[in-house]
Order: sequence, then C-alpha cells, then structure tokens
Amino acid sequence: MQNKIRFQPSRDWVIFASPRVEQTDAGIHLLGESQKAISTNIVKVLACGPTCEMVKVDDTVLVHPESGALIIHIDDGEYACVNEFQVVGIIPNPA
Repeated sequence: MQNKIRFQPSRDWVIFASPRVEQTDAGIHLLGESQKAISTNIVKVLACGPTCEMVKVDDTVLVHPESGALIIHIDDGEYACVNEFQVVGIIPNPA
C-alpha cells in the first residue's frame, strides 16, 4: 500500500485507503486486513487538507463508524474521504 497519494484534499478532508472488497458468487467477501479495518474503523491517513488541525499524514486514526465516507479513485487506487470532525481520535504508535 502507498504511504502517500498524489492528491491534495481541500479544507479539512482526510484521505485513507479504502478497504478492498472482493465480489464472489455467494456475496461480498472482505479480504484480510481490510476486514479488520472495516470492523474497527482504524485507518492510516494518507493525505490531509490544509485546514486539518488534529490529524496529519501517517497518523493512525479511528473514524466514526457512520461516517459515510466518500469513495474516490486516483492513480488506479480506491480511497475514502471524510471530514476531520468524523475522526474520533488518533491512535498512538507503540513506542
């Protein structure tokens, strides 16, 4: 996964990788780490808008479970966007 993307969000938008979903004959199957990311809403920030005050690139954050993230496609990747206020908090990296 990329650490950064070639996209600068405006205002207080936060961008993170959208979990990969595979469609099967039996329905939707979530793949590996993507399943964990969706169930816990824990994501790594890839880009932040210029007015973000709390969140910065490379932070690991908890996103509100009902954020209704906007899905965008850039450089053959799928990303999710939320406003900074939908970030519940920053998860500290283990020391």
